[in-house]
Amino acid sequence: MRLSIRPLSLLARAAMVLALSPLSHATGLIERPGWGALFERHGLHGTFVLYDVAAERTYVWNAGRARTRYTPASTYKIPNSLIALETGAVKDLDEVIPYGGGPTFLPQWAHDMALPEAIRVSNVPVYQQVARRIGHARMNFWVQRLGYGNQRIGHVIDQFWLQGPLAISALEQTRFLARLAQGHLPLSVRSQALVQQITVQESNPGYTLHAKTGWATDRQPHLGWWVGWVLRGGKVYSFALNVDLVNETDGAQRIPLGRALLQDAGVIPHPPAAYTALHRCTCGPQPRARAARRTPYNASTSNRPLHSSRVLALVSQPHSAAQPSYRAGKQAISVTIRPSSSRLSTAAASGSRPRRTRHAGVTRARPAAWLKAAPSIRT
Repeated sequence: MRLSIRPLSLLARAAMVLALSPLSHATGLIERPGWGALFERHGLHGTFVLYDVAAERTYVWNAGRARTRYTPASTYKIPNSLIALETGAVKDLDEVIPYGGGPTFLPQWAHDMALPEAIRVSNVPVYQQVARRIGHARMNFWVQRLGYGNQRIGHVIDQFWLQGPLAISALEQTRFLARLAQGHLPLSVRSQALVQQITVQESNPGYTLHAKTGWATDRQPHLGWWVGWVLRGGKVYSFALNVDLVNETDGAQRIPLGRALLQDAGVIPHPPAAYTALHRCTCGPQPRARAARRTPYNASTSNRPLHSSRVLALVSQPHSAAQPSYRAGKQAISVTIRPSSSRLSTAAASGSRPRRTRHAGVTRARPAAWLKAAPSIRT
């Protein structure tokens, strides 16, 4: 009789642990088989999870992989920022953090910067400095307090999110980010509000998109992340995409695929026709687009995401000898589609005609001087 009771008690304990798990509500996943066609169209293999917080519904493609944990890579910059602000390792968003000197993987990382710029360019050396400031004991405490992934940081304070042992699944990403979006993490309101602020990628009257990319190199093939949440109509939709990066060009498809999945789910609207034409991968002639803006172009903001609230009109025009450009007042601005991001970076058009380069099937206009200064970004 005792032998029969013990297994039952163990099962009861397991059921209790599962009930308390943050993924206990994720057992009833709703498969979206139509999303497979979008993965195929972008030439990627992976998983996508969309969590509708208000409806408590989780939509997924490739549920098995959605439960599998992987190294978070640069998506960990979100909890790293939260812990830094909460502990006072970084006092506010204006504090400039030294990058440490020496050579860097990307030239744009080689200078001191505050958290808003550091997370925007995904500056690994700066965030390693942040982790060292936090220290092992405080980092370990907060990773466990936040219930982040497998909650293991190992012994190397500035590598655990890049090379492991920290790991997190796409399902766990969506639950963590949903709590952050609502301000429900066991952190101060201030810390959560500041990180919400620096993760904004796109903001307009219809919705706000918060997101962060990640590129994990501790496995073969490499793994690419795009995670975040959308605020729309007072509702929160958190999401997580991870894909295999078989070659360098696959990284450029993370955000276009993620946006296509969000559009298919009705979370964000489909883009205007001219915007779609500008991003269409084709070997033929490219359209020319221009936009009227209320405010004059400021070179200091040229590397920020293009917010749709600042664009009054986007008009597709036949391609001509001039490069694709936005028109800001009287000054033409050339458009660069970065290999690792769907952000549109702007650069004041130089006197000489920029060279046209091709990457991942996308034709781009880029001033000649920039050709050696903007390598492929693995973040």
